[in-house]
Amino acid sequence: MGDLDNSDGLRSGEGEGTRPSGSHGTPGERSAPALGRAQLKREVLLSRMFPAEVARPTLGRYEVLEFLGEGGMGTVYAAHDPRLDRKVAVKLLRGASSEPRQRERLVREAKALARFSHAHVVTVHEVWDEGGELYIAMEFVEGRTLAGWQRERRPWREVLDAYLQAGEGLAAVHEAGLVYRDFKPANAIRREEDGVVKLLDFGLARVEAHAPTVSVDGSLAAGRQGTGATALAHDGLTRAGTILGTPAYMAPEQFEGSPADARSDQFGFGVSLWEALFGQRPFARRSSLAAVVHDEPRVEPPSDHGVPAWVQRVVERSLAADPGARYPSMRALLRDLRADPSVRRRRVLGGIGVAAAAVVGGLVVAELRAEPSSACVEVSTAWGETQRGEARAGVLRAGGPAAQQTWELLGPRLDRYGDELSRLRLEACEAHRRGLLPEEHHALQVACLDRREAGFSALVELLRRADASVVGRANRAVLELPSPAGCADVDALRGDQPPIEEPAVAARVAELRQELARASTEESAGLYDEAVARAGAVLEAAEPLGYRPLRAEALVRRGSARMQAGQPEAAADLDEALWLSLETEQRRVAAEAAAKRIFVRVDPQGEDRDVGEAITLARTLAARVGAADWSVRWALANNTGIVHDVRGAPGPALSAFEEALGVVPEGDDLGRFERSTTLMNMAQVQQRLGRIGEAIESSGRAIEEITAVFGPAHPQVLETRVSLARVHRLVGHH
Repeated sequence: MGDLDNSDGLRSGEGEGTRPSGSHGTPGERSAPALGRAQLKREVLLSRMFPAEVARPTLGRYEVLEFLGEGGMGTVYAAHDPRLDRKVAVKLLRGASSEPRQRERLVREAKALARFSHAHVVTVHEVWDEGGELYIAMEFVEGRTLAGWQRERRPWREVLDAYLQAGEGLAAVHEAGLVYRDFKPANAIRREEDGVVKLLDFGLARVEAHAPTVSVDGSLAAGRQGTGATALAHDGLTRAGTILGTPAYMAPEQFEGSPADARSDQFGFGVSLWEALFGQRPFARRSSLAAVVHDEPRVEPPSDHGVPAWVQRVVERSLAADPGARYPSMRALLRDLRADPSVRRRRVLGGIGVAAAAVVGGLVVAELRAEPSSACVEVSTAWGETQRGEARAGVLRAGGPAAQQTWELLGPRLDRYGDELSRLRLEACEAHRRGLLPEEHHALQVACLDRREAGFSALVELLRRADASVVGRANRAVLELPSPAGCADVDALRGDQPPIEEPAVAARVAELRQELARASTEESAGLYDEAVARAGAVLEAAEPLGYRPLRAEALVRRGSARMQAGQPEAAADLDEALWLSLETEQRRVAAEAAAKRIFVRVDPQGEDRDVGEAITLARTLAARVGAADWSVRWALANNTGIVHDVRGAPGPALSAFEEALGVVPEGDDLGRFERSTTLMNMAQVQQRLGRIGEAIESSGRAIEEITAVFGPAHPQVLETRVSLARVHRLVGHH
């Protein structure tokens, strides 16, 4: 990795960018090979001083604007891309033409990076070979490297947030089967405008992986060929032929000549984060290996650092001399860095309720300050490194050209859901163990979390053996999983689950409810036949139990899947589910059945079958569900709009769609998807009314919402763009 001499931070060139599209540029009128490197610098300076008299030199098609910096890997310039009218950073790689085979591999592997894209890794736009020189055009980022940014004393949470972002970039690199090899504060840049952190120079060390490494005394490690021993006192050496990485941040195994892997990157991340948190590196010597080999203890942080002990423990594990003692992955490390015990304690206390907190008084605070007990360390087994790896492999294998983009959105969403499941299980266990959560409440919460985990596990299994259709709906499916946070609402759980006296029946009902959670996941994934069959099996199994609320739940689940599949039997299922849930006083089940029932009570010809009464009843029931359960009210309003549209009443249809938009919360990804659905429904009505300008506006808003949720290459985004193009054609826009 090449840190630039001015790497404290200027604009983006203190780090450049990385993410290629791998095409060849055309030589410019005054290109770098013709000028030579030294002359190029002079020409750039002259063009800045005398813009009217001296034309800008070019690198490929890029017009050079200014010199940004120079480091071991090469020289970096800010440039203008006239084709796309954007500012970029262009890097001239140092010594790239010395060995033909090395050069060929460097070009090949650098171009391969074009297939890698992540929000926290600077994008490479282009790689090209011109006149014996190798160039990389990268994203230009206005900001400062973390090395410069963290020199000012900052709150530990602000530092941790910056490094969590950098860690996300590292984790994505590893999940793409790559190794960064030289993580340090100078190789990450923090964008000025929004605080987003991105990794710099990714991939350049990887393509020099053949370079010799250095032993603890500075000599070349045994079995490696090369010349020029490197002094460990030097803080940053990346020049080809000496050392791959920066000694102060390198893991011990890198010095010993072992291949670097993801755990080596984790060590560099740990050194960097320690330095950022405590204002000093964890080892007094200039090289990590010297400290480890000589059994030198870590430097004690200053007494006034204010960093919690749990953060220090996490970072210390990443600094273990033995790679096997570190975290198994960056993803696992990041999970622990996010697992703030104080946040867990606040959530537990908030879930207990004011009355319970008043009863136990000051004992609550004292109890919750303690660390979680060993009795509560067992957490959800639905999500871990194994499951994540299998899900990712399934998506990339089956997902087609947009698979990587799908996973970049899907992976973090699955992480968040799995982490929330684990946290809430731990919190419920701790509250119950300490007498802060009654037995009945604890049982309801655990059963609810079991259902959430069953649905989540079903999705993970579908991803593991996914086809392209499942991958296309995967991000929608994870968004439609019911939130584990809902399991803290004991009153809502009691309202929809009338008590069961017999323990054996209760246990069997709990099992069958988990099956219904799996059926719901199958429906979200577009596997309607499977969902119908699973819900039908639950109906049969529920019959001998005599517990009518379970039958109502199974009917609404089967009716919903049948509705999505366009099966006429959906109406009968949803009718029976509605009236049965009203008898058993299951508010949420009744509201869902009523909201979906109005959709199936109008056929394509618009024949009215008591639709008005159905809408009135559905509105009454929707008003009885909790305020947080916005999805039922959205479905009711959106379906009401569709019904009015089918019946030839565009005015009431548009009013219903406006109502649907009004109940969707801001900042919620599922909400954004539902909002895009309603906006497209509005656009169709507006188009038929001849209100083309409004239709274009609604379609444009829909595209913005759905792109934010699924990414620009998702099939549903492309379909929405096609719909917008049709509207434009109606008014002659091309």
